[in-house]
Amino acid sequence: MSQELKSREVLQKCVDMEQEEHVKWSEKAMMYGLGVAKDDGVVEQNRQLFHYTVNMMKSRGQEETNV
Repeated sequence: MSQELKSREVLQKCVDMEQEEHVKWSEKAMMYGLGVAKDDGVVEQNRQLFHYTVNMMKSRGQEETNV
């Protein structure tokens, strides 16, 4: 099965899920997101990725604004 077909299948399952299941998934997603946001290591990794991307854009002349 192609990645695109798998993605469509997963999206369709989300569309078809009952309200109660949707609420459970949403609560779990929120708890996961809060946990990641409080993880200093993950925050630092994202900060480093951001700075790396900005520097790459600068070196390629793609930066339009100062960051």
